[in-house]
Amino acid sequence: MVFLLYWFVSGLSVKPTQERNWNEGGFRWVIIGIVIAVLFPKIVLLPKIFGLSIPFLTLSLISHSALLSVASVALVITGLVVALVARRTLAGNWSRYVEIKVDHELITVGIYRYVRHPIYTGVLLMAFGNVLLIGTMNVLLVFLAMLGFFWFKARQEEKVLTKHFPKEYPVYKNDTKALIPFVW
Repeated sequence: MVFLLYWFVSGLSVKPTQERNWNEGGFRWVIIGIVIAVLFPKIVLLPKIFGLSIPFLTLSLISHSALLSVASVALVITGLVVALVARRTLAGNWSRYVEIKVDHELITVGIYRYVRHPIYTGVLLMAFGNVLLIGTMNVLLVFLAMLGFFWFKARQEEKVLTKHFPKEYPVYKNDTKALIPFVW
């Protein structure tokens, strides 16, 4: 809830859009629908609509322990902090779409010194914390879908940033990992 509230409030103070290159709006709703269907198959009535029996979605993958629960909560909190700090650092340059803002700046300071897409890193840490906490196949599948979506969106963003910052962005991209500092 903290994440969603901050996202909503801070979204009110972004710069106006100069150029939008890829609008995943419709794609986003398809992904959200699939995520809801995977997480809550009984609520969505997939088995009744399609005559499917999908017990593997709720298959437990991890045996729970107190240590695992603590690690899960630590990952979620760490991810939340990373995402919020990254969003605050971007300030008015942030957008939910792949677009360039009026007077757009290339941000390479703060947390962006260590990874090019720290908001995605933070959200993925929160999601992975939930995978460990809940430990079912459907939550793992949602995490993998999120990873794929963010990787695809990051590639789109990098094309746009390379176009608008042809000298600076390739150097930054070469010197800074995408999602995990010093690794990937």
